[in-house]
Amino acid sequence: WRIVGEGDYGETMRKDIKKYDLQDNIIMMGYLENPIPMVNKSDLFVLQSYSEGYPMSVNEALAVDTPVLVTNYPSSAEQVENKVTGYIAENDFDSVYEALHYVINNKQELKNMRDNLKKRDKSKYDNIDNLLRIMR
Repeated sequence: WRIVGEGDYGETMRKDIKKYDLQDNIIMMGYLENPIPMVNKSDLFVLQSYSEGYPMSVNEALAVDTPVLVTNYPSSAEQVENKVTGYIAENDFDSVYEALHYVINNKQELKNMRDNLKKRDKSKYDNIDNLLRIMR
């Protein structure tokens, strides 16, 4: 599990990772100038948030055919087709846990979502060619 960025909980997360001896399972990446290559190689992009406008990071993940798991922020259904291109979970621990547990135990679902994303019309993404060039 790789966490990009810091947010308000960076230090708390580092302490918890150490407290629960998860250093081999969770890596804090910090700020990355260009996370797209990492997102492109990921099995799943996860964005947990209580309030988002229209997060570009979700669009970027979808543009490089990486399925997403997002919490139910106001525009989530505009970005993610639930159970087709990703998952929309309620914004509570149990819902996110259940979605992650399902994905981990159903690898074929991730493959199906990635296939669905590859078939999508990407013309709605501005400068998709530039984005794809950057990730390579």
